[in-house]
Amino acid sequence: SEYLPEEIGISKFVYEMDKIINVPMLKVHPSTVVTFCMKNLKGCMRGEDKIKFHRLDLQKAIVELNKLVKPSINFIDGTKAMQGTDHNNGDVVDLRLVFCSKDIVAVDSVASYCIGIKPNSIRLIKLGKEEGIGESNLNNMEITGVSLEENRVKFELPEEAMSRRFPNLRILKKGACSACTANFMDGLAFFVSERKTDTIV
Repeated sequence: SEYLPEEIGISKFVYEMDKIINVPMLKVHPSTVVTFCMKNLKGCMRGEDKIKFHRLDLQKAIVELNKLVKPSINFIDGTKAMQGTDHNNGDVVDLRLVFCSKDIVAVDSVASYCIGIKPNSIRLIKLGKEEGIGESNLNNMEITGVSLEENRVKFELPEEAMSRRFPNLRILKKGACSACTANFMDGLAFFVSERKTDTIV
């Protein structure tokens, strides 16, 4: 595929195991808005190839990876989820939800909706639907369990958190590598957490 590096290393366990169970934590992310089941499959790859994804079109590369690695079932652990500036050390939310589906796009879509984001506004999910990997329209799904509306909350996204903390900060990222953008956001969040201040000199 033109959207993948010429060569990528995928764990041999992907091909040796009878079943793959995909279980990410529910978190927001500066590069992909959310980091759920579709993006979690990057964990099957060599570290150097993850960096290559960021130098290409990250979302399209992840979609192509989802064509190669197909979990038998996908869970999103939203018992404790993460919102805000940093997808590694963000604000923990006691969401108390677990999402599960054989359809990787559908499970990401339902979880996105539950944290206040329209699934098709997330490019990764939209591309997954367009490429036939799964369903993103909640009206076309049979959803069981608790009521989505009664459990829907609004998560703060990384750029929203940055705008709140630093109202005069403008991030100009047109054409920037998605990894560089994410690392910048992580670094800024770390700076704030270490110094317990929102002042940048």
